[in-house]
Amino acid sequence: MKCRKCGHGNNDGDWVCSRCEYVLDTSFLGADILNERTSDGVLDDEPPVLEELDFGGEALILGRLSEGEAAIESILTDRTGSFLNPQPDGDVDAAPAAVYITSEISKLIVPGRVLRHTSDGDARREMLSPFECAVFDLIDGIRTLAEVQAEVGLSHNDLCIAVAMLHDKAVVEAAPVERARKAVPLPAPMPAPAPPPVLVHEPPVFEAAQPRDAIVALPAGGLGVPGASRPAMIAPPLRARPAPSKASSATPEVPVERTASDEAKARAANHYDLCMKDLAAGRVSRAWSYAKLAADADPYDAKYTGLLAEWHRRQGAHGELASSPQELMAAAQDAEESGDVEKAINFLRRICEIAPKSAAAHNKLAVLLATKLRQFKPAYDAAIRAVELEPSNMSYQSNMMKILAKVDDVDRPQQKAESGGLLGRLLRR
Repeated sequence: MKCRKCGHGNNDGDWVCSRCEYVLDTSFLGADILNERTSDGVLDDEPPVLEELDFGGEALILGRLSEGEAAIESILTDRTGSFLNPQPDGDVDAAPAAVYITSEISKLIVPGRVLRHTSDGDARREMLSPFECAVFDLIDGIRTLAEVQAEVGLSHNDLCIAVAMLHDKAVVEAAPVERARKAVPLPAPMPAPAPPPVLVHEPPVFEAAQPRDAIVALPAGGLGVPGASRPAMIAPPLRARPAPSKASSATPEVPVERTASDEAKARAANHYDLCMKDLAAGRVSRAWSYAKLAADADPYDAKYTGLLAEWHRRQGAHGELASSPQELMAAAQDAEESGDVEKAINFLRRICEIAPKSAAAHNKLAVLLATKLRQFKPAYDAAIRAVELEPSNMSYQSNMMKILAKVDDVDRPQQKAESGGLLGRLLRR
């Protein structure tokens, strides 16, 4: 069975992809969440999500949750709709997607990194989206990511997410160091500079000070001229010139006006308009995401930075008094941005209590518990609840499998006498 996520060919009867761990058949999760649409690998049109439950962007973990890993980086895509939707006229009402990238992938998305295709990456190219193909085709083992970004015309966030998604699907990998060095020709060695000439300085001869009008008669043969005898004037000492004043010598500093590029200004204006639209419709969580995107795109415009500052000023009281799922989600995102993960998780748990059928809230809770606090067991409970609510969501399934793998690693010493391992845990649930 071919995986719908990465295109890997699996054996008939496999319930999970052997390469990317995407769930091929959700029937193993139990009859209560059986999804006939995805059990055969065919996905029908998605039913519309209820307005009262659609108040948060999706959260996806890219990379393997390894032990002893540093803090996982959170990146918000600049595009609207689903993850890097290639359609320019996509759903503008969809919230920007949050992607959590592990340190394994963070090391791959530096500007000077050179990537290449995996051995079977070209054979699975048809499973990539048009947007992913545009980045995939530019990765050739020679170009750096900075050169790829310049050619494809992406923002930094979108390029990082695109590369992370390609790596998560196992179609790109880091090129060997030797090949990366061959990609950039080294300049010809510069010839060694000639040693400077050795100058021999004779020590100066100091004479006693003479009166200003004194005349000294040089002896015959003076100045190296035989028989020469003539008077010589001792020149008066030089007077030091007064130092020029700072006002006259200093070059007047011209203030440099910083401004964003035209593309960044257009993107910021679009995010600002979407923010105002979501605020008018009561979608506070989406409005916050767009407000931050606008300020990130054009940090030199006071309209965007002022909006963000006002949001932060009012957010403290707003977070404590929040009652609706939209307000709680906005408070959770703000708490996560400020580094207070515990507070963000408390807000998400309140959302799950008042809106228990919100798959987005359970998924975001699972991601924060796993990536920030590394509490894999409660994260798995939240992740599988998100899959129960939306069993056809590929992001939720991918997060659940990554978290479940960590739960199995933690419990493995206690399961040596048991049989089944990861599959047994799933079937016994």
